[in-house]
This record gives sequence, C-alpha cells and structure tokens, in this order.
Amino acid sequence: MKISIRPEQPADIHEIYDLNKLVFGQDNEAKLIDHVRQGPNFIPELSLVAFSDNELIGYILFSRITIANGEYRHQSLGLASMIVHPAYQKRGIGAKLITYGLQKATELKAL
Repeated sequence: MKISIRPEQPADIHEIYDLNKLVFGQDNEAKLIDHVRQGPNFIPELSLVAFSDNELIGYILFSRITIANGEYRHQSLGLASMIVHPAYQKRGIGAKLITYGLQKATELKAL
C-alpha cells in the first residue's frame, strides 16, 4: 500500500472532520481540531493528512504548547490529534504520521 503524507489543504477539512467522527464516534475531537486551527498555536505545516489511492486514511496535528510550572516556561509541541481510518489501523500509518511530523517540525525549527 502506497501512502502519501502532506499538509492539509482547505479541501481536506470536511473529510478530516468526518474521519474524526468515524474514529471517535462523536465530534469532540473534530471540534478540538477546528479550535486549534483558529488559534495562535496552529502551525499549518504540521497539520498533516495521509492518503492512499486518493482516500484520506489518517490525520495528525501538532501545535505549539507552553509547559509551565511556577516561573518555569518551556515552548514545545503537543500532539492534539492523531487518527487512522479503522480499516487501515495497525499498519504503521500512525507511526509514519508521527515520524513525518517530527521531521517536518525539526525542519521548521518548531521543536
């Protein structure tokens, strides 16, 4: 199976929302993604989709986070969502999304 991974495009947003609802059985996670997209911590290059034969089969979203403890503050990345279509789970697609995302984050100096 050939898998391609790329940043999401506006045309993908509805499919990402539907895939979240399918995987989680509700739309809470999909709403969280929409919320992150609209906020200041969204990094468009780290909102990634996985396709196989023009079918959206996976999604991952990394966003900026601040880790704080008292006066200590550290900027990092959080993984806000990762989903793989049930028919494609346990095939390493999630691992590929994570690996690709971390490589892209390193290129962007987001880590």
